Amino acid sequence: MRPTLYEIGSALHGRPPSNADYRHLREALDRLAWVTVTIDGYDIERGEFRDNWVSRSHLLELGRPTSDDPSGLARPSVRLGEWLRQALEQERVVRMPWRTLRSFGRNHQLAKRLWLYLAAERWKRQGAGDVEATWIRCGDQLEAALGMDYSQARQARAALKRACLTVRRVDARYAAGALDVVQVGRGNWRVAAERPTWEAWRELRAEHQAVREAIERSRGS
Repeated sequence: MRPTLYEIGSALHGRPPSNADYRHLREALDRLAWVTVTIDGYDIERGEFRDNWVSRSHLLELGRPTSDDPSGLARPSVRLGEWLRQALEQERVVRMPWRTLRSFGRNHQLAKRLWLYLAAERWKRQGAGDVEATWIRCGDQLEAALGMDYSQARQARAALKRACLTVRRVDARYAAGALDVVQVGRGNWRVAAERPTWEAWRELRAEHQAVREAIERSRGS
């Protein structure tokens, strides 16, 4: 794709970019072109955690515009790396709502990681099909995946409960469902999640928008 820096900046900031924004965008694109993605993981076959299990370089293939146009209207070429394009074609990459991701504050890193973790989970439709659910067992594997380091399990569960509350506050789709740390049997805990399916959520958002518009019209009358 060949977007202008103006288009990229407007999409990111929700407003026309400033001169400083253009500079930061150019620097960010340069950095992204040299990013190496390294992922630690849990090897199910070996039953052990592995550092640097997956490593991929060249997140982007970046072509600079021929001139350094201060207006931001020159078009750089931005192409996803081949390995990432293949992952997208094979549906092995989860696409995230950008504005929701940016809504997590700096003090909500655990909540953001949990939100991302849940997005990659397999969800199953429940009942009539308007709701989907999943769950994740609490324990060493989840704590390692989320970068948690607590000496006691109850401390980790308390942190997870706080993270669940933050996710529900940031993402209205989870607020319309349920997300909490619950006990199942004796000594077993899990993160249980329930949310509307995408189809049901689109309809629900449309209904909410119609209600808001009706309220605004009533105020103006």
